Amino acid sequence: MLSKLWNKLWSKESSELNKLEILEERLEDLHNKVVEIDNNSKQMIRLQYKNNQDLAKKLKSIENRIKEEGSQADKVKELEEEIQKERSIANENIDFLISFVDEIDLITSKISNDQDRWRQLLEKWREQILKKLSKQGVYEVKLANTEFNPRLAEAIDTLNEDDLAEGEEYNNYEIVKIFKRAYRDEQGEIIRKAIVNIFKEGS
Repeated sequence: MLSKLWNKLWSKESSELNKLEILEERLEDLHNKVVEIDNNSKQMIRLQYKNNQDLAKKLKSIENRIKEEGSQADKVKELEEEIQKERSIANENIDFLISFVDEIDLITSKISNDQDRWRQLLEKWREQILKKLSKQGVYEVKLANTEFNPRLAEAIDTLNEDDLAEGEEYNNYEIVKIFKRAYRDEQGEIIRKAIVNIFKEGS
């Protein structure tokens, strides 16, 4: 009788012990998972912090490059403006020198034969100015005694046989007189056409 009772009590106690052991095992597993999750979270935080730092460095690098490129763009713009300004001044100087040659040509054409000294002086000045122009890439287009070319000159008058002095002879459409000279640049592009009159047979 006692033996049965003991066995019954032991069996019940043993069952409770098994439950406690199982519960302890589950608690331990749960604890291990919590620790694992905690470790993973810390690792994720460290990785995220590193990634954020790398991203911040990249953004800073991009920002610096944008500032640098912006600064370079400003310098390029300033340089372009300076070049444009110098080019404008150079063009004004060229226009002035060309106009000066026009004035000398006009005055020279009106000087009488007894003022040859003045003529020589003006011609000397003209040659000096033409040399200055050539140093700036502007060259006179020689048109004297050539056939009229509308690309190089503009004819403001035509002459015929009756307009010529005795002994004068010209081919048809040949340039007789140049009032203003033609000029070209280094590439051969015409900067200014000449102003001329031409000979035309039967006009």
